[in-house]
This record gives sequence, structure tokens and C-alpha cells, in this order.
Amino acid sequence: MGDVRRKLNRRLHTTVEEETSVKENFEQVLSREKKAGKERLALENQLKVESRERRRQVSHTEEAETRIRDELAAIMNDSAAHAGNIRADAAQHSAAEDSTFQVDPHPIS
Repeated sequence: MGDVRRKLNRRLHTTVEEETSVKENFEQVLSREKKAGKERLALENQLKVESRERRRQVSHTEEAETRIRDELAAIMNDSAAHAGNIRADAAQHSAAEDSTFQVDPHPIS
């Protein structure tokens, strides 16, 4: 009962201007809350879109990196094999030249 009496007493002592001001303040706060809620929702949606795009870009970059690493490994393997073949050919050529130009230990006098 004391609560009702307090509310009634406050209402009787409140002027129309004060009551209007309180209502306007309440409506402004309510309007700002609605606006903030809409902005939050828009920001959350933007975050989802940007996160999805970021994941797609990261995936694309990782795929490109893997492809380049594989290509580099293949090039390195081919280069090593080619260098080995060149060394083997050079050794074979050198051995052939050595046998062709080998000096006879017993020269004819």
C-alpha cells in the first residue's frame, strides 16, 4: 500500500512538463536502443561476410602456396637429376678421352 501511495504522491507532484520530459527521454533512449540494435545486427552481418571472404582468401593463398612448393620441389628434383646426368656424361667423356690419349708405358725407341 505504501508503494501505491508513493507513486500517486510522486505523480501528483510531477508537473506536465516534467512528465513530458521524462516521456521524451524514455522515447529517445528507446529509439537509440533500437538504432544500436540495428547497427549491431548490420555489423554482425558484415563480420560474417568479411570472415567468409577472409577464409576464402586464406584458402586460395594456401592452395597457391602448396602448388608453388610442389612445382619448386619438382624443379629442384629435375635440376638435381640433370646435374647428375651431366656429371655422369662428363666422367664418361673424361674416361673415354683418357683411354684415347693414354700414354703407352713402354714407348717404342
